[in-house]
Amino acid sequence: MKSKYADWFKNMSTYGFTENEDYMTVSKNLENGGRIIEHFISVDMAKQICMIQRNEKGRRCGSRMLTRENTDSALQRSKTTNRAAALPETVTRGRRTAAG
Repeated sequence: MKSKYADWFKNMSTYGFTENEDYMTVSKNLENGGRIIEHFISVDMAKQICMIQRNEKGRRCGSRMLTRENTDSALQRSKTTNRAAALPETVTRGRRTAAG
């Protein structure tokens, strides 16, 4: 990144992100009288920022996040399918029997 952080973040914020929803700004006073501004961003905002960066690091990071998200989604679907398969047949059909 060649620009100053403050300029870069202001530029990223123009992509439709909302403060206190997508990110939080925290201002801290330093002992030497200076001030520092930090931003805490959501995972979704981080993903979107990675995808709009026009460099190799941004593409790699975005690709890793998408791979992780796809893996997590597949794992979640697998857990849901396995839970349904473990239920008694009478419940999975949506009917109750005297035993169920």
